Amino acid sequence: MIKSESLTFVVQGAIGSDTGNALKSIRKNFSQSKIVLSTWHGSKTDGLDFDYLVLSVDPGAEYNYFYDIEIKNNINRQIISSFNGLKYVSTEYVVKTRSDNVFINSNLLRYISNYRNTNNEFNISKERILVMSNLITMNPNKILKLALHPSDFIVAGLSDDIRNYFDIPLMKNEDLNYFNQNSRPIEWRSFKLLPRFTTEQYIMIENLKKKNIEFRMKDGLDFNNLNIQLTMDLFGDSFCLVPSFYLGLKNNKHPINLTSKSNHIFTFNEWRYLASKRIIYKIFDFEYLYYLVLSCLKIGIKKFL
Repeated sequence: MIKSESLTFVVQGAIGSDTGNALKSIRKNFSQSKIVLSTWHGSKTDGLDFDYLVLSVDPGAEYNYFYDIEIKNNINRQIISSFNGLKYVSTEYVVKTRSDNVFINSNLLRYISNYRNTNNEFNISKERILVMSNLITMNPNKILKLALHPSDFIVAGLSDDIRNYFDIPLMKNEDLNYFNQNSRPIEWRSFKLLPRFTTEQYIMIENLKKKNIEFRMKDGLDFNNLNIQLTMDLFGDSFCLVPSFYLGLKNNKHPINLTSKSNHIFTFNEWRYLASKRIIYKIFDFEYLYYLVLSCLKIGIKKFL
């Protein structure tokens, strides 16, 4: 298990109501770690607890993420604030985390660098990149077939690996506004994504390009056997997929009981099967049963109300 002094936290994004608690939680649970706060010029940072402050010019967000919901697409904001903050990291390991993620313990240290790469053609990093499985690393073999979709809520690992992961070009306007100009498959009509790729897919795809790993993906809704198998190979060989409650992490904006669905995401056991190539029977997958119970309770409460 790594020590907290070998770890830096890059807290990126806009300053919000949870940012103060997010920074305090890092200081409390990782007292020897450095904190880089990477946000925008003009942000109010008085009274916040950090070691280094990185201020960038806010690129803004012109386009929405979905047709029917007023949520801005902040992909370029994430790329800029993450990469600029990562430039100031000197420790061996780093955690890129959102400015509204709160840590309730130090369990994260158990998982960073604990699972070694398998050193094959699908590696995009020297060591495994740790991401959250339940918010929201998509399993393309389940109902919502989004390929190449690792979570971006936290991204942790070797500092060189994570810097490289975010050293990518910004998404172009024609891709930000893609589905205003292009038709979508009939089976995806209810999924009203506006950009060509989700944020998570775009970051992954740009890393595949750098490694010259073959993929065929017209847009984020284009899933085929090649991309599904590539997703499984990448997650099995280059990533460590761990649920938020194992990592000791919570996000009030995206609570687990609303966003974690066993028919969309990977469980920890499902990832361990990919990584080890050993069969782990579903009956022993307590995380899957946990999500199933939550879903049933949610349905029951709706019917009662």
